[in-house]
Amino acid sequence: EVAKKISLKLGVKIAIVDTGVDLDHPDLKNKLLPGYNALEPGKPPKDDSRHGTHVSGISAAISNNGIGVAGLAANCKIIPVKVLGANGGSLASIADGLTWAADNGADVVNMSLGTYTEDQTLGDAVKYALGKIVVCIATMGNDNMEKRRYPAAFPGMIAVGSTDENDKKSNFSNYGSWMTVSAPGSNILSSLPTYMSPNGYGKLSGTSMAAPLVTGLAALVRSQHTGMAPKDVAKILQNSADDLGDTGYDKYFGAGRINAFKAVSASQKR
Repeated sequence: EVAKKISLKLGVKIAIVDTGVDLDHPDLKNKLLPGYNALEPGKPPKDDSRHGTHVSGISAAISNNGIGVAGLAANCKIIPVKVLGANGGSLASIADGLTWAADNGADVVNMSLGTYTEDQTLGDAVKYALGKIVVCIATMGNDNMEKRRYPAAFPGMIAVGSTDENDKKSNFSNYGSWMTVSAPGSNILSSLPTYMSPNGYGKLSGTSMAAPLVTGLAALVRSQHTGMAPKDVAKILQNSADDLGDTGYDKYFGAGRINAFKAVSASQKR
């Protein structure tokens, strides 16, 4: 309830840089802001792959509406940015979408996507967004290996790994010394496009599902401190996380699994 009031107060904007969103989903449509389609500029950022709609619901699905699920930042706004589709996308489209989000009011950006190629165009887009005080969050990846994946491994990013229902590392989650924090990512129930699922909801697994929980929490922190630097948001998330694995920071969980209550409480005291 505290987090709900905080997010309502300042209306932080979350850009979901992904496959687009079901623009008419009952758990999302009333909170969507004008978005962008980097694949086909001028066309709506409609989801044709399920992924972006699922991610959006985890971050910020409407709460207390009697249906579906509630996102972590249930009163924050969503900016849908389509950079991938049923036939994929490109590093250029991802960079374009991130830059557009930074130029169009995003406070926090979720990128549940990545590549093992350290691309300069994408890296420059990350630097640009961070320079505009946008908190940028991305996934470690789902190959259960220690290999840098981008944009998560770029400096200044919040890189997210996945935990399961037993607070263990999800068996698919990548790991490494560049991980920031972890969040639940195994069998997560969220919104799906109503035109691609029986009832508009379903469970998916992946670091793609973990990152938007961190994004929602970052949005709540930014709701209290709109000008807070991305590195300071990351610090709050890390310092308030529940330590898992080896004592202190480790490459399998980062600083630990996020704890929303502790993070919001710590942020209020700043």
